[in-house]
Amino acid sequence: MLEDAAPPKVNSVDFSTSALAFNTFEDFGRLLLSQLFSLCAFALGIWAINTLPRNIMLRRWSYSAMANAVHLLLLSEPVGAGAALITSMRFFAASLLSEKSFWSVLGPSFFIGIGISSAWLTQTLDSSLLSKLAFLTGTIGNFFQDVLMVRCFMVVTTALWLTYNVLIVSPAGMMSEACFLIYHLFKIRQIISGNTS
Repeated sequence: MLEDAAPPKVNSVDFSTSALAFNTFEDFGRLLLSQLFSLCAFALGIWAINTLPRNIMLRRWSYSAMANAVHLLLLSEPVGAGAALITSMRFFAASLLSEKSFWSVLGPSFFIGIGISSAWLTQTLDSSLLSKLAFLTGTIGNFFQDVLMVRCFMVVTTALWLTYNVLIVSPAGMMSEACFLIYHLFKIRQIISGNTS
């Protein structure tokens, strides 16, 4: 009787629909190239993060966001790439404006309008919604002069981009956003404790 029993059936895992499944060498090359652009965005962000004066820092963040847009475009994420591209334009525009000018308020308002219009026109409830929310929270953060409030908005924005990179399975994107999230949380802790060195 035991001789007739079939061995237990083992369920296999199907990786064919995974984001890391490659049909061709070209697919693998595109993923690798996208991760290189993500690492480039990370390096540019590190270069920008403690730069003074502010206009130079914002310009460097613009370069970082542009590299991130290419990274997302190579991953076939056009909505996320669009949000990163508009973020790049926002940083560049802010780098050209005086903090006390009329345009310092109108500029963020203009970019919030672009973000809301983009969200309304694309009307998706998939992972790209996170990129739109990240864009909007980052832009709203521009309205605040209080450093702690700006850092809090940066934490929310970075957490949204981190979650987006997890959902689209971008290892370099996850790593860079996780590092920036830790950095922003550390800076908030410094601000609250009064140690800004």
